[in-house]
Amino acid sequence: MKTSQSGVDLIKEFEGVIMNTGEKGLALIKQFEGLELEAYQCVAGVWTIGYGHTRTAQPGMRITESEAEELLREDLEVKEEAVRDLITVPLNQNEFDALASFVYNIGAGNFRRSTLRRKLNAGDRAGAADEFLRWNKARVNGELMVMRGLARRRAAERELFLTPVEETPNDPAATDYRQDADTRIAPDPPKRKRRRGLFQRLRRRLFSGGNNKRRHHAG
Repeated sequence: MKTSQSGVDLIKEFEGVIMNTGEKGLALIKQFEGLELEAYQCVAGVWTIGYGHTRTAQPGMRITESEAEELLREDLEVKEEAVRDLITVPLNQNEFDALASFVYNIGAGNFRRSTLRRKLNAGDRAGAADEFLRWNKARVNGELMVMRGLARRRAAERELFLTPVEETPNDPAATDYRQDADTRIAPDPPKRKRRRGLFQRLRRRLFSGGNNKRRHHAG
């Protein structure tokens, strides 16, 4: 069964105010991930290509720059959805961009379990900002180590998170972070009930009939 026009219009109106990663967030991710058009193994041994893409990367794989951009956008959509679903307080663009970069690196599962998320949802923005810095370690040959590149990435994300939207933080494009290969690896969580986002709850209501019968729609 098709969604009513009023339902479609409401979804479009709501989607129009949904936040996505802005230019600062994209620049941050691209600089720290670096662009590699041939698959390589990061220091943690994970096959990677493009801007930190791992899901389909395999030995001998080659892509173009436009394909790397497409993979980045696809990967980022999942991370953006995680931020929107798991954060229950309003965010400005800089906060969202910093979190998108953070989740792009650590993964949605780690973000869901993080103290950073808990503090931010409790309204402790300063405490949440400091939590970025704790995600600076990764396992190399089975040993947990502080990574210089990860520490720099976390500091840049924290700076962007704390920057008011009317101000411009240091331009991440001005520094070549790729000199540290470990800016690209996923860190281990620091030693320490998912809530559905408003948009998911709204969609569920829109596609549910008044008599609670399930309604089907094109996906």
